[in-house]
Amino acid sequence: MGSPRTNRVAIGCLTALLVSAGCAHRAVAPAFALSVHPGSTVLLLTPLVTVTWGKANEIDERASQAASENVGRALKWYLEQERGLKVVSPTSTPEQTARADELYARVAHVRRKLQRDFENHGRLAQRLPPGITIHSIEEDLSPASADALVVVQGSDHVSDLLELGEQIFAGKAAGVTYLDLIILAPSGDVIFYDELGEEGMCFLTNQADASRFVADLASYMPRAADR
Repeated sequence: MGSPRTNRVAIGCLTALLVSAGCAHRAVAPAFALSVHPGSTVLLLTPLVTVTWGKANEIDERASQAASENVGRALKWYLEQERGLKVVSPTSTPEQTARADELYARVAHVRRKLQRDFENHGRLAQRLPPGITIHSIEEDLSPASADALVVVQGSDHVSDLLELGEQIFAGKAAGVTYLDLIILAPSGDVIFYDELGEEGMCFLTNQADASRFVADLASYMPRAADR
């Protein structure tokens, strides 16, 4: 059995393929403005993005690393430049890596619950149902003096020539890109959730594509007034 991080990446890829392309489920909690507003500091976990190729869904580790870094840079830029937030990252120590793995595991449970809750909803914004929480994360936020935790995960499936030919013949677009974004308050309550899936030739290994996709994903975040 692989490490928690490796296993979650593979599961994230499978989840992305199960999510219908073109999905756009979004939800925000009334408490969002209490934790996230211009000038707030948010702790951004290193994104986990899986890149797979062809009908065999083979994971490309190097491409996955590049896509994860591109998404991280794009989201950091968007949150700082478009939302006026200060973005910090965990220190790259073994202890912090282990804590990040634990946080991803805890967030995975609420992610599955949210995805189930929104399966039968349309694209309109929803109010987050109560009780979606991983419980207190103050211990994780306090070293960085952060007001909220930001977690982004997803996958990018790239069609090979065989799959591309079959998709063209069937009148379908090639490739599927999926990301979801979760923001949590110090209490561990989910205060923002957004997921975006898209068919077509979007490559998160390309910084321009990653920046455009991340901007689409994060654009629904409420624009709170300055404090």
